Amino acid sequence: MSKIGYFWRYSKMVHKVRQQPYISKSDLMAYLEKGLEHAHALDDTMTLGISARTIERDFREIRNLIGISIEYSHARRGYYIEEENTFGEMALMRMLESFDLYQSLNIAQDIDRIAFPEKERPQGLEHLCGLIHAIE
Repeated sequence: MSKIGYFWRYSKMVHKVRQQPYISKSDLMAYLEKGLEHAHALDDTMTLGISARTIERDFREIRNLIGISIEYSHARRGYYIEEENTFGEMALMRMLESFDLYQSLNIAQDIDRIAFPEKERPQGLEHLCGLIHAIE
């Protein structure tokens, strides 16, 4: 798998755990499996299937490379992101949003121009890829 495939998976994992704190490993795996069809269009070398071991390895890589710690809560039986480094996480979230936009536009190569005239930070970019896929 290329580096884009790994980065796609890391960004989706961080986004989902942030969106749904205390998510179970099986729910996270199901979410990632569901998105693999769109990711495969980005990187045709991505393997179809995500194991529990892959999830654990990705958690370590996200912590080591990006600095976001995804931890397991035994009391709530799910994964969450520790809120320590808010400045670094804000920068990362903007980078992940930009990656989602790039990914979506890279898949839909027939689109000539897209304009975002708002000065506010765009919301919901993680859904853009699926929308473009549905439109096609």
